[in-house]
Amino acid sequence: MNNTPVIRWQNTNEGALKVIETALREFLRTVLIKKEMNNYIIETNEKADECICFPPELLTLQNFQEKYQGKTNITVLYPEPILDKQEMGMLNVVAPNIQFKTPWQI
Repeated sequence: MNNTPVIRWQNTNEGALKVIETALREFLRTVLIKKEMNNYIIETNEKADECICFPPELLTLQNFQEKYQGKTNITVLYPEPILDKQEMGMLNVVAPNIQFKTPWQI
């Protein structure tokens, strides 16, 4: 359903530690990515309405469509890699008012 890590639960102490370790690593990764993306925007004076920590997907659009209803030329910055043409085409059909870009594309 979305871009999150999945691990199998093992009912052991090691299994519980693996869940905690994965959750902590993902939390720190998202904090770091957000900070780096915001620093990039400040340093380059680029315009971005949102920064997200994962490549965009259809579920991402639902939140943005509600938040930016009626607005045009919304820019969302996301980390590499660049989405392929098929995925980007699908996002553009559903949300033509939102441009998804990576720092490399800017």
